[in-house]
Amino acid sequence: MSAKYSTSGTGTAGATATCVSIDQVATNHRPIVYEIIFGTTTAPADAAMLVKLWRFTVDGTATAVVPLPLDPASPATTVTGGEDHSVEPTYTAAGECLQFGLNQQATFRWVVPPDEGFVIPATADNGIGIQVSTISAGTPTMAGTILHVE
Repeated sequence: MSAKYSTSGTGTAGATATCVSIDQVATNHRPIVYEIIFGTTTAPADAAMLVKLWRFTVDGTATAVVPLPLDPASPATTVTGGEDHSVEPTYTAAGECLQFGLNQQATFRWVVPPDEGFVIPATADNGIGIQVSTISAGTPTMAGTILHVE
C-alpha cells in the first residue's frame, strides 16, 4: 500500500512568489502529486491572479515545512517541504505542469486518482512548487496544500 502525505504552506503574493513546494531528498523513490488546493487567507478583494504548478531542479530558500503522513503508521517521507520562499526555486524551462486563473475570492482544487498525477523524478533537489505568477492588485497571503503519494 502506498503512503500519502500532505504539505501545506503560506506566502505573500508578489510579482512571482512560491507559497509551497515539495523537494525530493532521496533518490530511490518517485513521489506523485495527486492533489493541490490553493486560495488566499487575506480579506476578500477583487484581484485576479495566474497560478502555476512548476517542476524545479533547485529548491530555492524557504521556511521548512514537514510533510504530514495521512496515516500515522506511514514511514517517513522522502521529500521535504517549504513555504514562503524568499529565494524562488530554479523552475525548469517548459516545466509548467498546470496553470489556472483565479480570483482572490475563490479557492481552487485539482484532483486526480492516486498514482496518476505529476511524478517527481528520483533525483535530489527536484520537486514541484505552487507559484503565483502574476496578480492584478495587492499582495494577499496565499495558502496552498500539495498532497503526494510514495
